[in-house]
Amino acid sequence: MALAIILFVLSLTVYVTALATKGADQQPNSVIGIKTRATKSSREAWVAAHRVAYPYMMAGATHCLVSAVLITALLALDSMPDTAMSILSIALALGAGVILVTGGIKADREAKRHVHMT
Repeated sequence: MALAIILFVLSLTVYVTALATKGADQQPNSVIGIKTRATKSSREAWVAAHRVAYPYMMAGATHCLVSAVLITALLALDSMPDTAMSILSIALALGAGVILVTGGIKADREAKRHVHMT
């Protein structure tokens, strides 16, 4: 159940972050967003990175939410052996990690394309 709660909280956090950083009027900041050297290098890099990351962030948030609901439902139904439930929960959490890390990598690469050489 703890993993379901963690995935639910993560889904809300990523969803809010995606929406908060979606606009073209966003500036690099220390509070919310994808923070790499490249994304923080300029407003143009920040916006480009978050534009590329947005679909991954939304997919990751949705995956976390669906995973949390699925885990909770299966626990409530008591329909799976503990070992199978643990394996499924870990696999779902790892899936969320892959989606979100991929989004971060794509964002950093896109930001590097917009870094101005001085």
